[in-house]
Amino acid sequence: MTTYKCSKCDFIRSVKGYVTQHINRTVNCNGATLLECIVPVCCEVCDKKFDNNNLLNIHRKSCFEKKAIIKAEYKDADDFNKRIDKMSAVMKTLIEQNEEFKNELNKITKRLDKTEKSIKDGFEELSHNDSNCEYDENKGPFIISHDQVCKFFGWDEDDIKCYMKFKVLANERVEDAVMSENSIKVQGKMYKFDPKEKKKGDGSVGELQIYEPEQCDKTAKYFNSSKSISCCEEHKYYYT
Repeated sequence: MTTYKCSKCDFIRSVKGYVTQHINRTVNCNGATLLECIVPVCCEVCDKKFDNNNLLNIHRKSCFEKKAIIKAEYKDADDFNKRIDKMSAVMKTLIEQNEEFKNELNKITKRLDKTEKSIKDGFEELSHNDSNCEYDENKGPFIISHDQVCKFFGWDEDDIKCYMKFKVLANERVEDAVMSENSIKVQGKMYKFDPKEKKKGDGSVGELQIYEPEQCDKTAKYFNSSKSISCCEEHKYYYT
């Protein structure tokens, strides 16, 4: 490696022009001479010395290929075989562990795919849960038809002809409702089953939700984070 130095002081640089500028601009060093110093650089493999890095880099390529090999001699054949067996056992263990990790990764990937699908549907399937289905909050399905309400409560044909009383959730409040064959009346407001029969001021049946006093004692299997609801398989569709 070549460096350049001022003959009158310790100013030294690897670039010749920097030293020349120093001599020309420094009063005390005016008239000094430029000294060229060659500091040899060594190959870390064979310790051969070169005058500059360019020569060293050219040498390195061939030197590393030919000489940068660590050789180990084993005079005892049994000791050599033991080392080979130990290395083989380690490699086998690593291969088996890698296979286990691969299988575990596949399982995790499948669980993630399943979870992502559940989240898209609004519900995430719970792997472990000890709480009950939150249908015990007494929320039933949204009302869509006359027959749906009758089937939900188990009313027979004779009951259908009468005015049936039950409770509904309307505007997030529990209200008394009376159902006839054509409509549901809540707080004086009519909710028609047939949209063609709706008059101005009538509400939509789909706005009403059945409020059932019975509770579900099944373990929750699904969770909806947006609604903060846990429910079982049977009541999952009530919240979708």
